[in-house]
Amino acid sequence: MSGELLYIVDDTSNAIALGGGQWATSEAKKWYNGSTLYPKFATTGDNNTDTGVYGSLNYTFHGTSIAFVGAAHPSNNSRIIVVTIDGNSPYNTSYDNSISQNYQQWYQSPHLDDGVHTIQVDNIAATAVDIVVISAGPSTPLSGQTVIVDDDDPSIIYSGNWNRNENPYVTSEAAGGFPFHNGTHQSTTPGDIASIRFTGNSVAVYGIFPGATLGSISVTYTLDHSNSTKTYKTTPSSLKQEQQQPNFLFFSEGSLAPGNHTLSIKITEISNLTFVMDYLTYSPSFDSLTTKSNTTTPTTPTPSTSTSTSLPTGSSSPTHSKNGLVRGVVGGVAGVVVVLALALFIVYKGRRGNWAFRRETGLESGRQRLAPKPYLLTVPPTRTGATSGPAATINDVVLPPPPVPKSRYRLKRPLDSSLTTSNPQRPITNLREDTQQRIRVVEALIAELEMTPSNDMVSYENQARINQLRQRIDELAQENLHSNAGDSPPAYDAGPP
Repeated sequence: MSGELLYIVDDTSNAIALGGGQWATSEAKKWYNGSTLYPKFATTGDNNTDTGVYGSLNYTFHGTSIAFVGAAHPSNNSRIIVVTIDGNSPYNTSYDNSISQNYQQWYQSPHLDDGVHTIQVDNIAATAVDIVVISAGPSTPLSGQTVIVDDDDPSIIYSGNWNRNENPYVTSEAAGGFPFHNGTHQSTTPGDIASIRFTGNSVAVYGIFPGATLGSISVTYTLDHSNSTKTYKTTPSSLKQEQQQPNFLFFSEGSLAPGNHTLSIKITEISNLTFVMDYLTYSPSFDSLTTKSNTTTPTTPTPSTSTSTSLPTGSSSPTHSKNGLVRGVVGGVAGVVVVLALALFIVYKGRRGNWAFRRETGLESGRQRLAPKPYLLTVPPTRTGATSGPAATINDVVLPPPPVPKSRYRLKRPLDSSLTTSNPQRPITNLREDTQQRIRVVEALIAELEMTPSNDMVSYENQARINQLRQRIDELAQENLHSNAGDSPPAYDAGPP
């Protein structure tokens, strides 16, 4: 039945009409929502002897099939029930109750047309009704219902060392039963994850809590990127008589916004116990299967709050690896993607660096020189007899960049009136203030290039840039000499003086 959408009705529903006598309520943690109903009048005495008076139930539902789940009591009672569907001819069917209080699905109807149906069950002897399970059809109204998802449903994605187990469980009274749809998924490995995406406004996780052993389990539940860590443990004082507790509520969240949600269940710590997941439930936020939103494969996430619960305990079960090949392929592809992304990032940063240098210096990054743009400057009358004239064109490098920490640039020669340029044999004196400022900028760029770690190709390019910058210092020095002599600085495209 995996892949079907099933919804459940609890025994407390007033829509279930019970007959034959006064049905009794049994309250215990092992029942779904803590209670179940059974026809106590159908048995008598210590051995639950058949009284010949039987219970009956009548229920009207919308869907394509119906099943009943509950405890079938001792084998000396009648195991034959009489079923009538939609007023058709009744038929007899039976179920197994070979062990005391065998919790099981004790009836399953045949497949029916999608629509409204009524079932009548007679001759019920000491058999309990805990939940009613209905298979929804395309037109089945689902608003206000509780959808149940078996651990085998394909919408649940398992990763890690989960083990599928079909063994019955044993409770305190030497009684036992079978999990929902006769199987569970179990884990004893930290890091194991189960994920599901659903469309609804509440969710709950149920399983079987193992008993009779000291230990603890910590599980992180990630619901739409909001994390909650819960710890379930047993201590000598908290050990219960029950060996295993079915229908155990591990996690619930009942106040979600209607829509698509992702729940991830991750085993974070486990000691001497086994995490056993049986089924999940959620309240759908769609009206029917025809309006159900498409869901996709879930993902997982992180941070967390935590709670701790003292409970009965359990034993470990063998585990085996699943989806190993898939994880290997996905991991390999992810690694290649990361390497390619890193390589593209390095190339991108390198190109950005080259363009930044070109913008700052006006020089081409290759072997050819690119003429800097002339800088329009009004020359002030700084010498005796000099007169201010129109704006003159001075070959400039760049405007000074924003201040940088002194530790970043270390100039190899002082920048003052006795500054020595790239030609150490030719001292330069009487440098104008604006010329000194330009030379400082060029020297800083040279120092930065000299300190830049690089490979052979980048080193060659940097040396070419350094040579061009040093030549620029010579040109600035020559311009300074002409300026001091009273000549107007030449335009950059006028060639050497």
